[in-house]
Formats: sequence, C-alpha cells, structure tokens
Amino acid sequence: MQDLGFFIESGDIESGLVIAESPTKNTTGIGAILLGVSSRENTRATAFIETFSGELVRIRLSFALVSSRNAALGSLLEEGTILYDPDLYKLAFQRIDEAIYTRKNMLVSQ
Repeated sequence: MQDLGFFIESGDIESGLVIAESPTKNTTGIGAILLGVSSRENTRATAFIETFSGELVRIRLSFALVSSRNAALGSLLEEGTILYDPDLYKLAFQRIDEAIYTRKNMLVSQ
C-alpha cells in the first residue's frame, strides 16, 4: 500500500489486517469557510492477508473514498463510498507483485 502512496494507519500480524489512508485533500469551499465548516476527503484502504501452507498467500483489498465534514460546535460527519474501479485494483495488485518480486530477489542475492 505504501507503494501506492498510502500511509499505514495500523496493522496486525496475527490477524493479517492492514488499514491505510491516502493523504487528505481539503475540499472546503469559500462559502463553507465563512460558515465555519470544513470538508476533506481521502481514500481508505484495507488489506486482509492470509498465509497458507508454504508460500501461498491470499490478499483481499478494499478501497473507499471517505468524505468528512467538520461543522459548527465540533460535530464530525463522515461518509464512505466503496470504490469498485477494476483499474485501481489491478494497479494495486501489480504493485504488490512487484514488491514481492523485489524482496525475493533481495533475499536470493544476500
């Protein structure tokens, strides 16, 4: 996920769950600023990694666009939309394959 520009928020080796987020984009307009409201969005990614016998690994990915709004009096509204774009997932798995290949070659050359 880091190869896609995400920051790892949390990860658990035992469960295989990794949660990551992209940098946040400020989407507050001038009218909202005058009303004391701010809004932003980013992409949240989760990965679930399972290891089976030998070198067999299964990775499940999920991406969601998360929009957040801070309103007056400190309230926070958050909405998420699952991203289903196949090209996004193809790119993610391509980067994962490249990272695995690179790491395997590093181990062999040592």
